[in-house]
Amino acid sequence: MLSRTGGETLRVFAFRGGWVQGFPVMRKLCFWGFRWLASLAAAFILVACSPQETAGPGVPVDDEEEAEAAETEAEEDGESAAIEITADDNMRFGRTTFEVDPGEEVTVILENVGSMPKESMGHNFVLLVMGTDKNAFSNDAIPHAGNAYIPPGREDEVIAATGILGPGEKEELTFTAPEIAGEYDYVCSFPGHTAAGMVGVMTVRGEPEEAGEEPGDPDPEETDEEEETEDEAKTGEADETDAGADDPDADG
Repeated sequence: MLSRTGGETLRVFAFRGGWVQGFPVMRKLCFWGFRWLASLAAAFILVACSPQETAGPGVPVDDEEEAEAAETEAEEDGESAAIEITADDNMRFGRTTFEVDPGEEVTVILENVGSMPKESMGHNFVLLVMGTDKNAFSNDAIPHAGNAYIPPGREDEVIAATGILGPGEKEELTFTAPEIAGEYDYVCSFPGHTAAGMVGVMTVRGEPEEAGEEPGDPDPEETDEEEETEDEAKTGEADETDAGADDPDADG
């Protein structure tokens, strides 16, 4: 019969023996389990942190490319594709640039895809005359909710505009593009939205007018040529008159 001391020694030895024999198996289980959990966690982190490539605030690149492809196809067919623009609760236009030809009939479809009430997060599309200060315009519009946030007295600075749209609402706007090439700002004039970055640019294709040159002004070179022609004609008439005065047979 084992003594107390001997029994304790035996039990410790048995425990240690079992632990030593079972450790390799436990180590493999823990190792592969940890690797599986680490791989799963890494996959979640990769998906969550990967940035989504966009063509504009809140607009996937694929949507922008599809819109441009549709416009190109329509142009090839001799038609004008509608410019579809979304507006959301983040105070952003889904499309911030588009191009048109001078004098082209343009159709813009604005859709409010947000969910906040119209009174606190309404949206509109206001296309401004080239050179208009968009921030000053929108600041002047703040107290004029009854006029769809278009400041009275500045209507001549607006090429086209929609009304204020609430969540889920959509409006189609048709207008004629300006004849002068260049960049024209469009904004949402709802209070605070222009300052927050809810803006875009419509580009009229072609060579921009030089600074200070008014539409319809005559070409300086053409004017000089016309003046020279007129001077030559007057000189010719004067020479003929002098020749007739010197000719003694001119009177009969």
